Amino acid sequence: MSRRKNVTQEDFDQCIADLQSKNNIPTVSSIVRQIGGSYTTIGNMFSKWQEENDFSFTQPGPDIPESVIRESNELLVKWWNKIQEDASISIRQIQETSAKQIAQIKSEASLLVEDLQNMERQIEELTTSHETATTALTTQHQLEVDNLKTELSGMTENRNYLKTALDEKSKEAKNSNDRYHALQKKYTDLVDKLANLKQT
Repeated sequence: MSRRKNVTQEDFDQCIADLQSKNNIPTVSSIVRQIGGSYTTIGNMFSKWQEENDFSFTQPGPDIPESVIRESNELLVKWWNKIQEDASISIRQIQETSAKQIAQIKSEASLLVEDLQNMERQIEELTTSHETATTALTTQHQLEVDNLKTELSGMTENRNYLKTALDEKSKEAKNSNDRYHALQKKYTDLVDKLANLKQT
């Protein structure tokens, strides 16, 4: 018999008949294993079936009243249903706790990812600022070097101009000195000639 999710009364009755035909004692567990369904649903059906069929796990003996055995069976079914209910509650609590923990872990992971992205942005901004500052310093340094080169070139041109002017002045001074000596020689010659004329 195939297992079903939603067990009907007909399914339950057929399962009981199958178990009894094989000389197996019907129990909630054996019925659930054979046709499926929840322990609560099968347990309720099984309790009703016990009452209607006056069935117990142990046939009444001479020393045990039938009412005691029936009540014992009912208590056993209730106890079993309670265990299943508690197990379902525990599983549900575990699932809820796990879901909360997973949600918290996802939230913390999301915050870590956000922090990492912020850190990467800060690193990128610092890198850009460093590159900009380096470029600015390099540009400023190059401007200063260019200015110094221009100033040095101007000073060199001035030096060359002054040297040329000095050379020209030196030449003029030499020429003037030569003319002075030539005039002085002429003057001396004239003085000598005048002296000779006076003597004659």
